[in-house]
Amino acid sequence: MKRSVRSSRSVTLRWYLVSSTAILAFAVCTDAIAVSDSMRDARCFAKCYRQIAAEQPKCYSGCLNERWINKPGECPVGDLDSVASLDRPCLEQCSSDDFCHAEYKCCRHSCGITCQPPVGLADHRPGLPDVPKVIAVSDYGKALMVEWSAPIPDTSAGHVTYLVQERHHVGVAYVPERMTPWTMVTRTDKTREQFRQLNLPGRWFQFRVAAVNENGTSGYSSPSEQFFVNLGPHVDPPGPPQDLKVSSLKWTNKEYQQCVLSWKPPAESVLPVRKYKVFISVRDGPHVYHKRNVVPANYVNRAPGGG
Repeated sequence: MKRSVRSSRSVTLRWYLVSSTAILAFAVCTDAIAVSDSMRDARCFAKCYRQIAAEQPKCYSGCLNERWINKPGECPVGDLDSVASLDRPCLEQCSSDDFCHAEYKCCRHSCGITCQPPVGLADHRPGLPDVPKVIAVSDYGKALMVEWSAPIPDTSAGHVTYLVQERHHVGVAYVPERMTPWTMVTRTDKTREQFRQLNLPGRWFQFRVAAVNENGTSGYSSPSEQFFVNLGPHVDPPGPPQDLKVSSLKWTNKEYQQCVLSWKPPAESVLPVRKYKVFISVRDGPHVYHKRNVVPANYVNRAPGGG
């Protein structure tokens, strides 16, 4: 918001518009929680698991719509001023834990009230399942197998279900900074799963698992050891780019020409394309000069027309 304004009326109007937009976005987010929140979904599944089949849909729907006021864990101790500014915008993002996604809690700090990751989840709390541990990740040829430990049996924990997340990156060497954000893979009642869709050569994977019951979760496990899916003998390099075109050819002056070179990615490629090498030959009388440029694939994807 600009500091210099023409009148107090414009300040009031602008603040009203900003506040209305924030409230509208807030309402949309809370309506979407019941649909997109895998943690809430797993909690309700565990709660209704022992209901008779005819009652399960009603139980599940009612659970999704009820407010989850007090989630497990605590807000970070002390003021959140030490948290990065992007994690604590100066607004009232929530009024209770129910407004926060997954295991996040509604926490107050000097700059507002925002959803923050809880602390103390790993401490054993009665009625919550223990944090699992990923035991093994293995390559079964056509699928990745992930196995984890079951929590210690606890009669107060009720039915326990699991959420499995993965992250990965492409490359010969493991580089933690290049890992993708954590992504949900599945919810399951078993302690091992095969993932055919993740058997992707040339990628480093990590997995983590959360045990969830009707009371919530003690949090996600520590990430598994990084696991590399070998390329194998039958993985071909990417094919040639498609639909190579030269357009907008024009003289910029008496000596130089300018054009737009465009192309589409290879039709099939097991490994994602990270860069393209562009070779240019220029004839000057009897002489031919060759140049080579390296173009990052993400730059090509941003260009109009795919190249």
